[in-house]
Amino acid sequence: ILYSQDRRLLGDPKSIPGAAVVTGQLDIKGTLDLAIRLHPGVDKVFVISGASRFDRLLEGIAREEFRSFENQVRFQYLSGLPMHELTRYVSLLPEDSVVFYLSVLRDGNGKAFKSPEALTLISKHASVPIYSVSETYIDSGIVGGRLISHLAHGAMVGRVALRILAGEEPTDLGLPEESTSRYIFHARELKRWGILEKNLPPGSDVRYRDYSVWETHRWQI
Repeated sequence: ILYSQDRRLLGDPKSIPGAAVVTGQLDIKGTLDLAIRLHPGVDKVFVISGASRFDRLLEGIAREEFRSFENQVRFQYLSGLPMHELTRYVSLLPEDSVVFYLSVLRDGNGKAFKSPEALTLISKHASVPIYSVSETYIDSGIVGGRLISHLAHGAMVGRVALRILAGEEPTDLGLPEESTSRYIFHARELKRWGILEKNLPPGSDVRYRDYSVWETHRWQI
């Protein structure tokens, strides 16, 4: 089984004979649309990506997706910067802006990172909210977004595996691209940036709430 969060991130699947290709679809537009709605005065979007091949590939996909928003906001790409420059830059961003984080696997100095770790460094200095597209980043400093769900992806791959184990040929499965994105948010980041939960899309998954004794044991009290 050949798995990817988005078909556009794969090379040629045919280069691996006999593979069942299971892909989702990154909802880049959905996350940016959400960010604009939650921050009505936003005028600028600062897009962060690294210098690795994967970072550049993802940035290229994002640029295509963002074209439909160019009449609403202005984009500035912080691409392939050294980490020390990137953290300084995000600490000085104007109030009427948000950050859209893609990935940083290598910075402009060639230093390798795990992308969530790079995001954690950036978010500590950020002067404006950060949004992204993967559940991987939900505890690394983002507000949230229309995020790829690992649980939904795992279920999708599991269904394909069961079909193969039942005797179906991997190349004959006819698998469609499925959206496994969900509205997921971090409660402390919502509070940090003054975003009310009532303004989130219906059915949003809000994680890491700080519960009081009164909230958790209301009935007993």
